[in-house]
Amino acid sequence: MPFFRRGFGPGKGRGIARIWRAAFILLLLAEKPSHGYELASRLEEFELGSASIGQMGGIYRILTELEAEGLVMAEWDTSEPGPAKKNYRITAKGKMFLSRIADDFKNTKKILDRFIDRHDAIKDS
Repeated sequence: MPFFRRGFGPGKGRGIARIWRAAFILLLLAEKPSHGYELASRLEEFELGSASIGQMGGIYRILTELEAEGLVMAEWDTSEPGPAKKNYRITAKGKMFLSRIADDFKNTKKILDRFIDRHDAIKDS
């Protein structure tokens, strides 16, 4: 997927941290459509986000790229008083991609578990 390939190049965010944040954003949107600030708050559960103003720009950049890739779509909500909120929801394409990410994470977890087991076996020797 182009979004994730772009994440590693110079000037394309924070590499792997940006990719992880995008994956968790897709997961959260699969659970429930949300606006950007709500996503930032929910990301804190994974220790990947912050509702600070500096972090919000990064979250909105990721959402914009996910939308451009067709992985999420956005609609303006004007039903409540105050400024309109842009609500995001995952698309069918986004759900398929999220499944691929989950499979990749499962494989990565197996590799990391082996690394940790081997490290633990030698750390006291």
